[in-house]
Amino acid sequence: MRWRRFPCSCVVACLTAACLVVPGARAQDDKVFKQLTAAETEAILQALKIDFKKTPAKKEGIVYYDFQRGGHKMRLYWYNGKDLMLDAVFPGMSLDRVNQWNVRAKFSRACLHRDAKGEFTALESNLDLAGGATEGAVRHFFKVFDDEVKLFAKVAGGGGDDALYTRVASDKLEAILKSLSIDYRKTQGKGAAAYEFESNNFKLRLVNFGGEDLMIDAQFKKLKLDDVNQYNLNRKFIRCVAYNVGGREYTSLESNLDCVGGVTDSIVRNFIRAFDIEVAEFAKYVQGK
Repeated sequence: MRWRRFPCSCVVACLTAACLVVPGARAQDDKVFKQLTAAETEAILQALKIDFKKTPAKKEGIVYYDFQRGGHKMRLYWYNGKDLMLDAVFPGMSLDRVNQWNVRAKFSRACLHRDAKGEFTALESNLDLAGGATEGAVRHFFKVFDDEVKLFAKVAGGGGDDALYTRVASDKLEAILKSLSIDYRKTQGKGAAAYEFESNNFKLRLVNFGGEDLMIDAQFKKLKLDDVNQYNLNRKFIRCVAYNVGGREYTSLESNLDCVGGVTDSIVRNFIRAFDIEVAEFAKYVQGK
């Protein structure tokens, strides 16, 4: 289950347009917005080369944009175009460490959250458009958050979480699963190890292919190929696949992480946690078929 979507009661450090204007910005950056339409917001995301997945919230006037940036899963919240919020999720931290971050923070806040799976920390930042902000300010809002996330990743990992590696050893992956409070059943095969576990009442499987590639999947009932293709048309980070294995037909939702180019503990954790959201969305799709 995704974390809380609405502004928390902690002190919000809002970025103002005055402190975000970028020297030498483009001419159109000087245009002042007091409200951004969804289309204008998406145009800015595209200009930043951000490949996003758009999801309308249950509450009217709120839209989520999920994307990956700098090895971290992020979400942009669009609140009627008058307020933008960015967040990124990290492992749970002590309240003392959360507060220590907030003491020194200028453009973000950290909050400790608790759900059915346990504790996690979210780094959040808001941009208030009500008083006016330029397009340059909005784009710089993303850059500032990128910098905050990089710094926070070191704090969240106790200094070691940001260490880069290009092969995920079994003991490393199992330690990450343990940090996520995941109880798994391990099966060792030729060149690969599979970890089966349950999350939010869904049965998942994580496969480690020699440390170079991770794949996580969940199996569902058979769908028509038209329905499989339709779902894939609107996806960004996962794929839907129809299988026939020994006469057993089923549909699989899958996601892969290429580790050869370099990953960190935080990247692997986010890869696993983000799949929970995808599975929940796909389950709703399957129920309608």
